[in-house]
Amino acid sequence: MTDWSSRLPGFQVPPVDDVNHYTILMGEKGADAVRTVILAEQSRSSVAHAATEVQQ
Repeated sequence: MTDWSSRLPGFQVPPVDDVNHYTILMGEKGADAVRTVILAEQSRSSVAHAATEVQQ
C-alpha cells in the first residue's frame, strides 16, 4: 500500500471485515463497500467540479 500511496496522494483503503481479494468485488458485502466508496468519491468530485465552474 505504501507504493500506491506515493503514486496516488489521498489514496485510502477503508477496512472491510470478512472479505478477501475475491469477495471484495464478487461478494455482496464487498461490492457494497466498493460501491459506497465510488459513489462518495464521485459526489466529492462533482461538488469540486461545480465549485470550480462557479468561480470561473
